[in-house]
Amino acid sequence: MRKPAKLPLITFILFALIILLPPLIYGYVYPNTEDDSAVHLAIIEALARGEEVTFGYPGQAIIAYPIAYLSNWFNLSINVLFLWFNYIALIGVGLTFFYILSKLVNKVAGLLAIPLVIFCTPSTLTLFECGTIFHLINTCIILPWAIYFLIEWLQHQKPHQATTSLALILAFSAFHPSSIYLPYTVGLFLVLLVAYKLKQKKRLEGARIFTFGLIAVGLGFMLSSYLLPTSNLTTEAISTISGQRTSQILPPTISSFSVYYLGLMVLVILILTIITVATQGKITLPSKSKLMLLALGSLSIPLALVTFTGISSDPLRTSMDLSIYLTVAVTIVAGLVLAQVKRSILTYTTVPIVALGVILTLTAWVGYNSSITKADIQAIDYIDGLGGNTYNCSTQVAPWIYDRFTDKTYSPSSSLMVYRNLPMTPRTNPDQYHYQYNHVSQLEDFKEYEVIRIFEEGKVKVYVLKQPYAWELRQDQE
Repeated sequence: MRKPAKLPLITFILFALIILLPPLIYGYVYPNTEDDSAVHLAIIEALARGEEVTFGYPGQAIIAYPIAYLSNWFNLSINVLFLWFNYIALIGVGLTFFYILSKLVNKVAGLLAIPLVIFCTPSTLTLFECGTIFHLINTCIILPWAIYFLIEWLQHQKPHQATTSLALILAFSAFHPSSIYLPYTVGLFLVLLVAYKLKQKKRLEGARIFTFGLIAVGLGFMLSSYLLPTSNLTTEAISTISGQRTSQILPPTISSFSVYYLGLMVLVILILTIITVATQGKITLPSKSKLMLLALGSLSIPLALVTFTGISSDPLRTSMDLSIYLTVAVTIVAGLVLAQVKRSILTYTTVPIVALGVILTLTAWVGYNSSITKADIQAIDYIDGLGGNTYNCSTQVAPWIYDRFTDKTYSPSSSLMVYRNLPMTPRTNPDQYHYQYNHVSQLEDFKEYEVIRIFEEGKVKVYVLKQPYAWELRQDQE
């Protein structure tokens, strides 16, 4: 009897431990450097208090209700529950690509998927650290599984595989607005499949695929139009071309995309794979691998068009999606080459290149990456010890994050002021496209205030100020 391979199990355990290192080392801290998690947490907390809540999309509701109920039933912290949900979802991304590529390609591609997709391309961890966990779940868990079951159905023609794939496509279309490209990507994939089957003179299979495609794209489009914000690729393109909407973000260049989104290590693996294929001759593409590459191509073509032409209102987000799918494609081809060509430049360089990429990423991953620094925590502890129930802050401070840690409530009329010399998050950074203020606070703007404490950590300085004459009166009023 064949013994089960130990390498995948060891890889799973090591991968999970690496992902969980930040919360294990630092405990609960604000779990990203962006603003999205603050919005999600505020909605979940309002739901737990029994308030009426408006969800941005169904995925938010699907996760918010269980966390709110668990918090109430077992008296657990919503902060901690949501943090662990984020990290478990990230582990799920790695395991998803490992399993799917192991089944559709080979074990080598499956094992390569975890370090390449999670650590070597910067985009996956950037999406995670920005708090866009629902986007990551939709594009890197739900959609890959939908494609997997679709390919299995194309190969084995079992009804439950088609049903599962259809259900996942519909889930993808409604879970999060990242399904904006669904009709175009799925439609392109199915058109190519139908053409391929007709070329093989398999008209019945072509008809089945065509019918499946009509149902999937039609129902998916209706669901996304009904349940998600009213925006899709067509409306974005029309509004951009007509001049009704202009993106504030410039599309990336090919060089910046290759370095900052795809990642240098993935690019090196791609180049070495091309060199190996060119020097070693033809590489056999199994049918399942061919279908997976076709699916990734169908996803990448629309994403590349909207990313590099400026049609997308958020080319940063589409750049990250594109880079992840391209990394998966590189992983598939590299896995096939490594399995079929025993001695090549790729054989001897893959492990050190991937190891270097992982190590470089881990040096930042295991560090303290919260938008709340120690200087902020010290300032928050200090203002909590002062009188009154409110505080005000400069534009460099994100009150939606400070409110999570202080006992006081943000109020623009408060006589207690917190000033920060550096912005906390993109929404408080005037150099970022979604800066939410129309001015930038300067310390000189608060001449009527008195500086009572300064807290420093590295380059960050947090000033606590008060209005000398209104202080006692303000305390009485509050």
